Amino acid sequence: MLSPLLAIVAWLACGHAVLGGLFWTLLQVPESTVFTVALSVLLAVMLLVATGWVEVAAQLSWTESEAPARRIRRAAAAVPAFLVSLALFALVFWLTARAGQWLIVHRGEIDAWLIAGPGIVKSSPIHAALGWVLWFVRYGLGLSVALTLLGQLTVAGVCSIAQPAWLCAALRPRRLALVALSIFVFVWLPWQAVYWRPGFLPPTWFEPAFVAVKLLVFYLVANLGWALALKVTAAARHSKQD
Repeated sequence: MLSPLLAIVAWLACGHAVLGGLFWTLLQVPESTVFTVALSVLLAVMLLVATGWVEVAAQLSWTESEAPARRIRRAAAAVPAFLVSLALFALVFWLTARAGQWLIVHRGEIDAWLIAGPGIVKSSPIHAALGWVLWFVRYGLGLSVALTLLGQLTVAGVCSIAQPAWLCAALRPRRLALVALSIFVFVWLPWQAVYWRPGFLPPTWFEPAFVAVKLLVFYLVANLGWALALKVTAAARHSKQD
């Protein structure tokens, strides 16, 4: 278990670093001429294709025992499946963002209703709970369904999504909890400390060195969490989903 995990985390860390470089290059293109616009489109397409290749190869590595070179070739062929899954998660992300914005805009009305109805004066915990519900819908439910769909399309093909088994597997409480927990513990929590530094740290070269090491650790931890989420949602070719 430990050896495949380390290999997959290393693959994801290197792949995401390359993707970050592509994204940074895309941001530097000044879209002022037809040529630069075409270059931006080309870089955006390359970024999507490379992302699908990296993520699918990592997910396949959890369940497929074939040679790494073959898994990488299969991952390249499964980029359309990744784009479908990405579109599904983007829809969930957009819907939860709209719901969160609605809660912010109508917070006063909700507070008034809570006071007039149940008689609740302190509504901050309720708003916080609603925020966490939306977070879970986005990163628990949304990611579980999108990644399970990705695994199903990659392993069993497009015709298999007509069967409800993959969706039932994606909605199982254990899978939802594990996906959400992977993102919460390994991505969300470290992000809360991204700006933290010890008060006793001298403003010399120690400070940028500390920041560099901290960000590197957080980056590797985030890739570990993502690798675990891919493991939970991976679809085995000859076995039932968990």
